[in-house]
Amino acid sequence: MTLVQMFQKDSVLKGILGIICGLWAFVWGWMKAEETGQKNVMIIWSVCILIGIVANLMGGAAYGV
Repeated sequence: MTLVQMFQKDSVLKGILGIICGLWAFVWGWMKAEETGQKNVMIIWSVCILIGIVANLMGGAAYGV
């Protein structure tokens, strides 16, 4: 959804950069969250990233890493 907004609201070059670099799409999404009406999408995306980090840390601890 964020990539679609990048292509619609900004240039094609920024949209392609968002495809190549997911971090850029994430940062752009937060910068334009109010303008594009995607605040809920960005919150869900952030929570999913945090859950992934916590799950990786717990998985590493379970294997004694």
